[in-house]
Amino acid sequence: VYLQPPPLVPSTLGRWLSRTLGLVVAVILSGLKHQGYSYQAISTDDQLTFQRSFIIWLDSCSIRIIMQLVVDSMFQQQVDDLELFLECWYSFLFVLGFRYLYGSTYR
Repeated sequence: VYLQPPPLVPSTLGRWLSRTLGLVVAVILSGLKHQGYSYQAISTDDQLTFQRSFIIWLDSCSIRIIMQLVVDSMFQQQVDDLELFLECWYSFLFVLGFRYLYGSTYR
């Protein structure tokens, strides 16, 4: 038992990949919905950039929660609300940081 080599793929890789993919898809869909990648999204006002970023983040969390509810109801699983909350919180830092850097770089 102890002489077996460790697996090349960790057992949690599939779960991590599906969570990350869901989060990325939600952020991209929300950005497209609110025209976050257009030239008009680049603002010289930091407060306006923060407001747009917050709206994109809020919508991406809504999309992510709906996606998770649909998937868990299809497979009749219980929704892990703490994990979903942490994903939304971490995406808050990611989305605001990215949107601020994106806006300030292309001004």
